[in-house]
Amino acid sequence: MENTEKLLIEISKKIENLNQEVRSEFKGVNNGLNEVEKSLIKLDEKIAGIDKRLSNEETISRTALGAIVGGAALTVIKYWFFPDYSEDFW
Repeated sequence: MENTEKLLIEISKKIENLNQEVRSEFKGVNNGLNEVEKSLIKLDEKIAGIDKRLSNEETISRTALGAIVGGAALTVIKYWFFPDYSEDFW
């Protein structure tokens, strides 16, 4: 009987030690996951910033292109439809 009780106590101690080891490993894994989540949040913020900058540059580029095309079109219309044939042109 005594041997059985001793074995049960030893087995219980080993199980408790294993449980503590597993808990510490889970804590380490959770810490690692928290770090990964923080990194993902930082990456999301960076991507959002890049997206905003890209959107602004596209808007600026479209506006500049529109101004150039519009100016060229107005110049063509002016000289085709309203020619100035006077001698005092220059």
